[in-house]
Amino acid sequence: MIRVFVAVDLSQEARKELARSLDRLAAKRWPVRWEPVEKLHLTLSFLGWVKEDKLEAILGCVENGVQTISPFTIRLGKLGVFPNTLQPRIVWLGIKGDQPALVRLRRLVAENLITAGFSDEKRPWNPHLTIGRMKKESSFRSKKELGRQLQKLELSEFEASTLVDRIVIYRSILKPSGSKYVRLSEIPLNKT
Repeated sequence: MIRVFVAVDLSQEARKELARSLDRLAAKRWPVRWEPVEKLHLTLSFLGWVKEDKLEAILGCVENGVQTISPFTIRLGKLGVFPNTLQPRIVWLGIKGDQPALVRLRRLVAENLITAGFSDEKRPWNPHLTIGRMKKESSFRSKKELGRQLQKLELSEFEASTLVDRIVIYRSILKPSGSKYVRLSEIPLNKT
């Protein structure tokens, strides 16, 4: 069994711009474990644990899902937290740009995976990048304070865009030091 997810990668320009913002956030010494910029991605579908012999089926589902989607552009948006500012656990960045194309891409990929018997998350899909996680030992008070400060914080507008012209299937390997992502396959969007 392997852990698998389907994602969109960021452009190198977007990663460089994001790295500068993450450095500024890390300098604040908040009780947050910031994700390495090279790991950041936009998850379309998290499949969880699957048998390795199901990879071909996953690949087929994603290929079917992207057939009618032409490349489009996205950019990074504003900061947010899950589940809320009183008890933040996840710090994230929203996505701007061609939202209709992104939502359609996610829906078609997810529908194909569900039809093939794979499960989808029960929560509504909210396009975002998880950029940080609260440290487990954080007190309620420090979480609440972080939520308050993040609400007031304005990162400068992200300029770099990402051309979404392919989808990536990743394997997630869990390690004590954190997860490691291994690229299993890339599926190009319809270029006609």
